[in-house]
Amino acid sequence: MPNSFRNKTLKIAIQFKGTEFGRKKWTMNVILERFAEEILLLLDEQGAISCYETNVS
Repeated sequence: MPNSFRNKTLKIAIQFKGTEFGRKKWTMNVILERFAEEILLLLDEQGAISCYETNVS
């Protein structure tokens, strides 16, 4: 694992490894907390997320 994954402030991380069509090897490191934040920001920018408003009578 990369040293950045060993940082104790990170909550959950995952590492994917593979081979591109039997030739080029690749590794993808994902910090799930940051990934989720970026997805939520992207959805928010696209207007896909709306804030819930409560009407109190």
